[in-house]
Amino acid sequence: MDSVSKTVNQVSHPLAVVQKIKEMHSDADLIFEYSIYTPGPPGITLSRRIKQVNGDDVCQSWLQNELDNLSNGEELAWHSKVLCSGKTFHIPMADFMGQLDHNSIARISALLHAFDGKLFVYDSGRSLHVYVGSLIDANEWHSYLGTVLLLNPSGTSVEHIVDCRWVGHSLENGFSALRWSLNTERYTKLPSLIAGG
Repeated sequence: MDSVSKTVNQVSHPLAVVQKIKEMHSDADLIFEYSIYTPGPPGITLSRRIKQVNGDDVCQSWLQNELDNLSNGEELAWHSKVLCSGKTFHIPMADFMGQLDHNSIARISALLHAFDGKLFVYDSGRSLHVYVGSLIDANEWHSYLGTVLLLNPSGTSVEHIVDCRWVGHSLENGFSALRWSLNTERYTKLPSLIAGG
């Protein structure tokens, strides 16, 4: 990928979610988690290096440096897991499959607005990435993932809107993760804001 495709626009990039959380918790010591990973076939991660960054250091220039230093075949994913004054919290996030109809978006909005914070919806090319700009504790996070999964309509012939495998990987890993980069041919675009913020 050329450097132009990696350039971050802070307003349209999911970095804005972190800035919102930093504003809400300005008196707390925040440590965010992310990873550098190598994507394989759809739904498979070949390798993942988990890293942490102090909230004070997260800014556009920090992220741009991280993206510029990705090796060929690597991508950067932001994790839900956040340490806030030494306690574990999560950023509510979700991966929705394809482009959604108005009814699905209304159901998702109703669910996510139940959590404190601002709703952010990003088009990642193949799916929609949704974040709430707030933190929830670990118990709430497990319940939240269950509620997100239940947004899928019942019945085997009905197309799902939530990526069930993504929820499964979240539970298995102990964190959710959404891509923040565009450094391989596996993906089609850098996530960009389409609603909220």
